[in-house]
Amino acid sequence: MWKALATELVGSTLILLSLATAAVGCSEAQHSDPKLTIPLFVFVIAFLFLYVTIPISGGFLNPTFATIAALKGVVTITRGLCCVVAECLGALLTSVLLRAQKYSLAGCVINDAVSNSGVGQGTALVVEFTSAFLVLFTAVTVAFDRVRAKEIGLAGVAALIATAYALASFVGITVTGRAGYGGAGLNPARCMAAAVVYGGPLWDGLWVFWVGPMLACFVYWAFSLTFAQERMVVTKEVEEPCV
Repeated sequence: MWKALATELVGSTLILLSLATAAVGCSEAQHSDPKLTIPLFVFVIAFLFLYVTIPISGGFLNPTFATIAALKGVVTITRGLCCVVAECLGALLTSVLLRAQKYSLAGCVINDAVSNSGVGQGTALVVEFTSAFLVLFTAVTVAFDRVRAKEIGLAGVAALIATAYALASFVGITVTGRAGYGGAGLNPARCMAAAVVYGGPLWDGLWVFWVGPMLACFVYWAFSLTFAQERMVVTKEVEEPCV
């Protein structure tokens, strides 16, 4: 298992670093609209990392995907929890690397008290839940279906998940993105790491970035019980320690 966890750790660090760099570059570019360019970069970066990591570790790279994989039986509960820990450590490394850079507090602020801008925590919770459920419904439904996943292949699965990410990013930026709240976080580990490194107001709304996606996981899991279960991917692993 340690090889998969090492992949999740390194993959999470690099994908978050790449996404952060792309977000900063798009935001500072004078000739482009971030609402269009950021989702495009999200797709390209997500596709690349998913294509590389799916055969090695499952390519979760996000506590949301690791959680739903454990709930659906794609991996054991122990492995799912270990993946979440590895992803959080990867996010922490990213936040440390970006600490000296202009990254708008990692995009994890809900309401900026200084400028009195942003959204309420209730609104942010709805956005986080909806965005996470959108990704799960459009991507996981196929990715965890043995028959359909085999039909479209590794590249197809990676492209599908990357497209879902990009779509959720575009919707979040377009509908709710504003000064003080940049839209759905889409990765609970990223905001937890930012709170640890930057502190301050990031702790106030951190629960929103975790409760929203985790609630979406449980709602999607309950909804997916109506699917044809014989087609679902189920792990044959036994419970074992992380190391």
